[in-house]
Amino acid sequence: MQILHREKVSLRLIAIAKKVIWWSDGTITGSNAALATRAGYCSEKTISREVTAYVDLGIFAVAFDWKRPEGEKFITIRTLRPSLPITLPAWIILPEGSDLSLDNSGPDLEGASLDNSGPDLEGASLDNSGPELLDNSGPATIDHMKGGADAA
Repeated sequence: MQILHREKVSLRLIAIAKKVIWWSDGTITGSNAALATRAGYCSEKTISREVTAYVDLGIFAVAFDWKRPEGEKFITIRTLRPSLPITLPAWIILPEGSDLSLDNSGPDLEGASLDNSGPDLEGASLDNSGPELLDNSGPATIDHMKGGADAA
């Protein structure tokens, strides 16, 4: 949010992200109209500008796909994934005593396991390749999503 604030970009889209994200795969696929409605009935153009700004700042990674509903014309589907810029600016302030790392094991969990298969480990799979076998195991950055220098 520090990046958005400094760049004078609205927090509207980030505020509704929790409501519109598909938690099963970590994506946002709503149309501009749907997102505008969830954001308090603002204009679709406002949402479009904000999505563009978020992508330019590295807050979201965007991908486009095609879909053809039964008997209808092809439509473009936009998929947004939360992301981080490839490098955080020096002026970003993290909470005291914390550093940004890829360790998501949580606080005070010595010897924590990153196994997120749930309480029933029967047939557990640690395959985290994501939809369409997209490798999302590395850093979630714009450059990574586009297959850039930090991509696996």
